[in-house]
Amino acid sequence: MARPISESLEYFPMNVNFYEDPKVLLVEEEHGMEGGYVATRMLSYIYQQGYYLPWSELMPVIYGKKIGHGIASSRVMEIVKSMMKYGLLSEEMFEKHSILTSSGIQKRWLKIIRDAKRKADIDVRYSLIGLINSSDTALLPEETIPIEEETQAEPKLSTQSKVKYSKVKKSNINKPVAFVPPTIEDVREMVIENFGLSEEASAKFAHKFVSWYEGKNWKVGSKKMKDWHHAIKTTWIDTVEELGAKYPKKQEVAQAKRRYLNDPKPQSSTEP
Repeated sequence: MARPISESLEYFPMNVNFYEDPKVLLVEEEHGMEGGYVATRMLSYIYQQGYYLPWSELMPVIYGKKIGHGIASSRVMEIVKSMMKYGLLSEEMFEKHSILTSSGIQKRWLKIIRDAKRKADIDVRYSLIGLINSSDTALLPEETIPIEEETQAEPKLSTQSKVKYSKVKKSNINKPVAFVPPTIEDVREMVIENFGLSEEASAKFAHKFVSWYEGKNWKVGSKKMKDWHHAIKTTWIDTVEELGAKYPKKQEVAQAKRRYLNDPKPQSSTEP
């Protein structure tokens, strides 16, 4: 009898700036350092199960006991709701299937599974990153190797071999690349790089943008979104500019104040 396929992980990577992520900072703003600690433990608990965690009314009690710091079940549930509110967990998956997961969790889980050459896949009902699996060679867009580089590096082959190689390349070109929803951090970095937004403005925009499209299952009208960068540069450009003006960089504010203080006082005049 074949052994059941295990979906659990023995480790998962954590970015060194995890606690600087705007999503985590917003959770901590509501719940203090306890919010960040519970979020970290929650990720670990999810990966012990795989890429999602079934959630029931008893789970806040069980999870509070597992943490071992006397955190009340009601407090655990409040933090979980904040994690969904700010994009650390998917509110859609929680409401539809009573599970805790996110696109970031699923992407990291799939990469580890693929690197370990395991065959476990994400159930299409729960997938937040498109219909892809651990054997897909185009798992993430940034890992796709450009065809031009392959052509330059390819040694001279016989005529028969060249025909076969060409067929493989055409197959890769025609293969559609699944849309991967951005995280709040992805959007924040994009608007900082492209529009020079301040940290505060970029965090507010990123949360608003991701929350809006997560509520619509990343659809534009009735069709699935194809390019979130394009959406920001066109449909959302007014919002970008408004937040940029409302929350300028601190350095720019300081310079404006210095200019005001250095301006000469207006001369009095008898003219109306």
